Amino acid sequence: MSNETKQLKPWDRRSVQPEGDETPDALFTAVGRAMTEFGLFEANLGVLFGFLMQQGSDVEMAVRSFGSVRTFEGRIQMLKTVSEAFSYRRSIKFYDEIKTLANNPWKHFGERRNEIAHGIVVAFGPAIDKSGKFIGRHYLIPAAMDAQKRPLEGPPNYCYVASDVEYYASEFRILVAPVIGLIKKVAEYKLKENP
Repeated sequence: MSNETKQLKPWDRRSVQPEGDETPDALFTAVGRAMTEFGLFEANLGVLFGFLMQQGSDVEMAVRSFGSVRTFEGRIQMLKTVSEAFSYRRSIKFYDEIKTLANNPWKHFGERRNEIAHGIVVAFGPAIDKSGKFIGRHYLIPAAMDAQKRPLEGPPNYCYVASDVEYYASEFRILVAPVIGLIKKVAEYKLKENP
């Protein structure tokens, strides 16, 4: 099956657009929106972690501990570990649900988030507009220091325009609802456990 006919998953990289953005401003705006949406998603993961760890009515210490881990992968591992322990002696099982979400959308969208967060906006040219003015077209690509995603020869692993980044921002927003659903399940279960 060729890449053209392959069904893209929501977290797959978008195809390179033949024409980049006219100015860098749309990319800068899209990057800000994407980072905000992913930040809100991670904040809700922190609240979920806090509720799973909670012994009383205060979740702030657990949420702050969750946030102190530097990598998204590390925070996801913490969440999987605490959900496994939480489910171990209880009739309600969160671990399988969290493990499934963590291994698919969360992991892969985390990779897209890192590309957006660590990419640089560059103009490729030369191009001439209708008035004869030199212009470049703007893309978000890996920085030159990212040897794994920007090889010495050949194209970079990703080359996003603003609409690509906006797409990911909207997908990051969608990630929040299942997390809020899990938070509600944990909270309801804990209320029954300790009325």
